[in-house]
Amino acid sequence: SPERTYTRKIKEMLLAKKIEENFSKEEILFLYLNQIYFGKGAYGVEEAAQTYYGKPISKISLGQAAVLASIPKSPSKINPDVNPKRVKERRTYVLEQMRHHGLISKKEFEQAQQESIRRKQPPHTYLRSAPYFSEEVRRQLKNIKSVESVTEGGYQIFSTVDADYQKAAIESLRNGLEQLSQRRGWRGPFLRPDALQKKKLYQIIENDKNIRFEGLEKESKLIWNWARVAKNGLNRNDTDIRQNLENIQLEKNARIVVPVHDVDAQNRVIFLDLGSQLGVVTYAGFKWVRSKVRRNKSIDDPSQIVNKGDLVYVKLSKINGYRNFPEFHLLQRPQAQGALVALSPQSREVLALVGGYDYGESKFNRATQAKRQPGSALKPFLYALALAQQKVTAATIITDAPKVYVDPDTGERWQPNNSGDNFRGDISLRRCLRHSINTCSIELLDNYVSIKDFLEFSALVGLNTIETPFPRNLSIALGTPELTLAQLVNAFASFPAKGVYQPLTLLNEVKSPAGQQLYA
Repeated sequence: SPERTYTRKIKEMLLAKKIEENFSKEEILFLYLNQIYFGKGAYGVEEAAQTYYGKPISKISLGQAAVLASIPKSPSKINPDVNPKRVKERRTYVLEQMRHHGLISKKEFEQAQQESIRRKQPPHTYLRSAPYFSEEVRRQLKNIKSVESVTEGGYQIFSTVDADYQKAAIESLRNGLEQLSQRRGWRGPFLRPDALQKKKLYQIIENDKNIRFEGLEKESKLIWNWARVAKNGLNRNDTDIRQNLENIQLEKNARIVVPVHDVDAQNRVIFLDLGSQLGVVTYAGFKWVRSKVRRNKSIDDPSQIVNKGDLVYVKLSKINGYRNFPEFHLLQRPQAQGALVALSPQSREVLALVGGYDYGESKFNRATQAKRQPGSALKPFLYALALAQQKVTAATIITDAPKVYVDPDTGERWQPNNSGDNFRGDISLRRCLRHSINTCSIELLDNYVSIKDFLEFSALVGLNTIETPFPRNLSIALGTPELTLAQLVNAFASFPAKGVYQPLTLLNEVKSPAGQQLYA
């Protein structure tokens, strides 16, 4: 913390003395390099090397090592993405010290000085692609008694996640929520600055662009992202705004917030300022925006949608699109949320897990923490139990008609209805399930299965638990219990697994820092 007191300094002196008495210089350096913060969420030299250069620490060059050594002094201000000029000055200082102490030769010094500050290759394809999954793994590790401190211990964690499935799951969920948002109409740009804010915006764009992208290689795909700036607002000092301004790699499906550079109404094109270059949104990227007067008509003139200086939320669709500019699709942040769980029915290994639209916006995991009524999704288990008990067949006739039920415990009367208040009379069980008829499901539970049997069966497939107890009434036939998505998906996996249920798992193996197997 930034606390500066005599008490703290005395404590630090005592701690430093104790550390030196118990550890060698090499061990102290080892601990320091593996825990120090390097900016951009990277702790330790290994993660820093992956974050800034896309490679393990053992494979970085002398110049890259000097860059990493320059960062810890001020990670938010001195890093290759935010201020490459200042990083270059710090790197020179580090290399000069190494040469002065005879650690490198003059030739090595000159070669390191010629190296690029920034990485030339893109970051790891799957780095940070499973934040919700990772956090759920961390939560589960806390329940393993032999795992003491996950964040500090250097444990080796082998999970069940499939990186390709995970990326596809994230993209699928985001696309679905974005399409839902678009169908509900355009709400406006991410942020529309007033006159004073717009003046500040232009000043930051002009000044920061020169610092941030100075000396950038032509083949580089580095751009900026104003998402955190737009979220926190422009009514802050310039330093805070610049610290919230992020740099990312230009890659397909990247979602970013950027300023509108210009609007070409005649050619129906929105020009975006990406920092290192311009990008565009063509008519194909904003034609989903409908007129508020004529709901079925698209807006042809982009100036009716955005203004110069607006901060807009966009998604990259083509790296080389209209006139060889990066081409984007206009978006708006969805107001609805969602979740997705994909697992192997045979092993119950979770292959992909997404707990919301954006982990940075909301860390609440809607796949494992949110409890929702499954509704008709619970009916297949009721029908499966009735068939397994051989009390019905697919041809059994059930009467679909209005009926009043009396709760034996409370004496309350209840008359359930079907969707649309339609009743079909005598129909087969097959049709009942196909059309998800409410009255048939209640009749099945009341006259064929029994509440007691269904509660026991639900417990066997991991639905009726201490955390998610079922109510003891007929409404459970309509899916009134509250469950998590992970529970429901795992229960459904019992069908392709030939009726076999087992708990889902996110972990394959856990090893201690010493290599001892703690979980398998």
